[in-house]
Amino acid sequence: MSSTDTMFGRILLSQLKPAMIKAGKRLMKDAWVYEFGCNDWEFHGPDNYYWHGNASGAYEARYKGWMAWPESQGIIVEEKLNNDS
Repeated sequence: MSSTDTMFGRILLSQLKPAMIKAGKRLMKDAWVYEFGCNDWEFHGPDNYYWHGNASGAYEARYKGWMAWPESQGIIVEEKLNNDS
């Protein structure tokens, strides 16, 4: 994993942090990730939630897992994209 991938994953997590704090969750302590193959990751989150999929590193896997967790709880998360056009 390159330093660019790490930086990108950390930026994604930082943008997600306010929503998870509001939900009462700690991004790094309430879940863990495990790489079980080449870019294949597992996310183990709160409430026995489990996600698996492709990610370039642990930070991206944690982000993807946290983005999938609210849906499993019936919470709708709206991603806002910055569109200047």
